[in-house]
Amino acid sequence: MVEFGPPSLMAVLVKDKRLLVLKYSNFYNLPEVNQKYVLPGGTPNENKTLTSELIREVNEETGLDVKVLEPTHLDLFINKANGKVRPIGFYNCQVIEDRPIKLSEEHEEYEWVSLEKAKTLDWVDKCFIRFLDKLSIE
Repeated sequence: MVEFGPPSLMAVLVKDKRLLVLKYSNFYNLPEVNQKYVLPGGTPNENKTLTSELIREVNEETGLDVKVLEPTHLDLFINKANGKVRPIGFYNCQVIEDRPIKLSEEHEEYEWVSLEKAKTLDWVDKCFIRFLDKLSIE
């Protein structure tokens, strides 16, 4: 029987035709996560709206304030730490005020990358590659 975990929300932030990606630090001490790439976002708290929780997560991880525009892609991924299947939603977002990024302790670096480079990175799950294959950066 499949066990489901909580959803994840990911922000798709594009600037100058480049996508914002974050690299996990060793904060979680999990080999399946350490040093792998992810988009800004995370797990929403209960009893909150998805958009307000995505805004909160992006701010916590990057220091950026964003506006959530629209959902762009839904998928599933398997949490390798506990084996649970988690829904994941990717949302187009817009930075409200361009300012320097201030990473949380969860991440050790960030980069604005081309779509081509993004497809070569070591992501935490294959669902990110499936998303990138459908993404068009204008």
